[in-house]
Amino acid sequence: MAAWTVPSHWRPDPHIEEGFEMRTLRLSLAGTVILALVGGLGGAVVAQDEEAGAADRPMPQRGIAYGDADPEMQVIHAYGLEPREDPRPAVLLVHGGALVIGSPDDYASLVPFFLDRGYVTFNAGYRLYDPDTGANPWPAQLDDVQQAVRWVRAHADEFNVDPDRICAVGHSSGGQLVGLLGTTDATGDDDLELDGISSRVDCVVSLAGDADLLVPYDHPEYDFTELTGMILGASLDDRPDLWKAASPAHNVDDMTVPFLIIHGAHDAFTPVEMARSLVDKLTEAERDVVYAEYGNQSHEGVLYHKPAWGLVDAFLSSHLHP
Repeated sequence: MAAWTVPSHWRPDPHIEEGFEMRTLRLSLAGTVILALVGGLGGAVVAQDEEAGAADRPMPQRGIAYGDADPEMQVIHAYGLEPREDPRPAVLLVHGGALVIGSPDDYASLVPFFLDRGYVTFNAGYRLYDPDTGANPWPAQLDDVQQAVRWVRAHADEFNVDPDRICAVGHSSGGQLVGLLGTTDATGDDDLELDGISSRVDCVVSLAGDADLLVPYDHPEYDFTELTGMILGASLDDRPDLWKAASPAHNVDDMTVPFLIIHGAHDAFTPVEMARSLVDKLTEAERDVVYAEYGNQSHEGVLYHKPAWGLVDAFLSSHLHP
């Protein structure tokens, strides 16, 4: 395939849109409990300073290597809280960037939101695909985040974490990865420390996630079909099975964990139909799902939309009980 480069217009400056319209809100099963909590949480706001209010917290442990294939990319930044008798729930953040760009630092401003609510927070990096050399093809990215979850569970005592209360939160391609952490599982590993530990998290928050790669892109400037084929190693026509295996929507089963899915109807990067497809699959399988689609939000906009973070707060409270 032809060489591919990151377009200059890929990542617009993030912004907060003050007005909003919640176009749809769909819930099923236990999700009705979450709806009752949302009313008092609409003012939740994402902290902008990673160090804000951190004076009474343990120092973060940055750049912990959890894998040896590429210790510079396979890293976790760990943000602990003061230990207590009952272990705390945890959140694992997974950055986006179409699996070719990005780093854990992209999520640094989100960390205080979770710490302030009592969640030990882990911010994970993973191997990125290199379009120039073909290094790190799929499923390296999924393998890495699965290993990151298992590493967190293996080190739960060290961080005063309950290994059975871990939520994965991701945006864009990070939403794709966390979606697969909630719909698939990996337990085998050459590393005896991780062997037998599950990679399936206990709940998922997907923000503008690439949930169904079979959905066609509807914006000519942001068509990632060719890049996806390069990462997966085959076109959709040649290997639809590979594209399905990399799509959370096509991996839903009776073991799938609760999902919160948030998407903007004005998302030019990731078609909103991807989110709708995953919601439909979860609903058909009678899995717990909360879906919010904001009528005036863009791909990056949902990351900075206050009402969306009210839903995140309520969802985590309902499933992780901090």
